[in-house]
Amino acid sequence: MIFCFKIRRFPSIIATIIGLLFAGQALPAEPTGRLVQNRQPVISSVCLQDAGDLMATAGDDHIVRIWNLKTGTQVHQLHGHNGWVRTAKFIGNSNILATAGDDGQVIRWDCVSGRQLDVLLTVDHAIWRIAINPQATHLAIGGFNSKVTVVDLADKQITQQHQHPTSDIRGLAYSTTGDRLACGGRDGMIRIWSTTTGELLATVAAHQRRIRDLSFIKSDSYLVSISDDRTLRVSPLAVDPTNKNLGYSIALEKQLPFALTVCGGAQVAIGSSDNQIHLWDIDAKQQTHVFQGHSGSVITLAFSPANDGRTGLLVSGSFDTSIRTWQIKTKAEEVIRVSKQSTANRK
Repeated sequence: MIFCFKIRRFPSIIATIIGLLFAGQALPAEPTGRLVQNRQPVISSVCLQDAGDLMATAGDDHIVRIWNLKTGTQVHQLHGHNGWVRTAKFIGNSNILATAGDDGQVIRWDCVSGRQLDVLLTVDHAIWRIAINPQATHLAIGGFNSKVTVVDLADKQITQQHQHPTSDIRGLAYSTTGDRLACGGRDGMIRIWSTTTGELLATVAAHQRRIRDLSFIKSDSYLVSISDDRTLRVSPLAVDPTNKNLGYSIALEKQLPFALTVCGGAQVAIGSSDNQIHLWDIDAKQQTHVFQGHSGSVITLAFSPANDGRTGLLVSGSFDTSIRTWQIKTKAEEVIRVSKQSTANRK
């Protein structure tokens, strides 16, 4: 089953043009008779509540939207950012959402009331990615700066800062145990730190160009990453004495990958510049399915192993301004529009 969410807003023309060009995608022609005021926001971040019905989306109009997945209804619009919102994450199993973007703010929200709780952190650079450890005690940020900063969610204090040789960090992820933090940047290298000691544990030569996204997979024994070199890299994190487990790259052909999420087991979904989502089995080194429906680059993905009794819910956001949900197991092609009824409160 596929849900298609459409959003209306006032224009953020300059941000949209810059975003499209930055992604290496030509600006589409405006359809005849379409009013500029009706331009919809590019969707740069989607995330799902771990154990609930809420979904958050954000984009170039500076607004964070909260949706009820069961009804397809938008329940809140959250106003507080003054720049493109690049990243959003629910904190643990709670109703608390953290968001960040070009304005350098990390803001926390109560998604039930729609109230802004606080500004957790403010930095002097754009934030591209936030990651929250599984224990929901710390939040890490990466972006257009040469540091990965880790903040304590309880007292708002910076607990670690990791130096990075480049000022363009796009990939950031905690291991499922929370003991390691991995990041990837412009130099194509993956760096892994201990979250306990802050020690640099490993540097992995994964790609030839900028890393776009990464994640731990298969009980933290591997890292998967995507890059501007148009490859999916599978990197083992343990030394294999038989020398048979050195990792490998999978060519993505003409796709420029933008987003990656692990869909359980050895399955990885990749959102790309070809407007499609490619499902890969990294054990078999084979593409197992292609989800089609978007008309613009797919730049953000989120996955929930179970939602509303269904197994395997994948959510995608795109430059085409839509959000779509896909059932990994059935791969059905039904489209359901968002309800016209909305309790969203504009502030």
